[in-house]
Amino acid sequence: MDRLRRQVWIDVLLLIVVVVVLITGYILDFRLIERPGRGVVKNIHIYGGYVMTALVIVHIVQYFKVLLNKMRVLNKK
Repeated sequence: MDRLRRQVWIDVLLLIVVVVVLITGYILDFRLIERPGRGVVKNIHIYGGYVMTALVIVHIVQYFKVLLNKMRVLNKK
């Protein structure tokens, strides 16, 4: 798998996980699901947060060179 394809997959997975964590966070905060189902939603929310953290780290590592190049361009101005 080439670098661009891998970056796109990481970005798409990160977007999906962020949306899942947001939705489950709103469900938990506004108590949209009663007691029996809240445990499952809470677990999805917690483990989704772990996956999101890992994907953000991978995302930052992948784009670190791009970020450094942009900072160099800004410093030249």
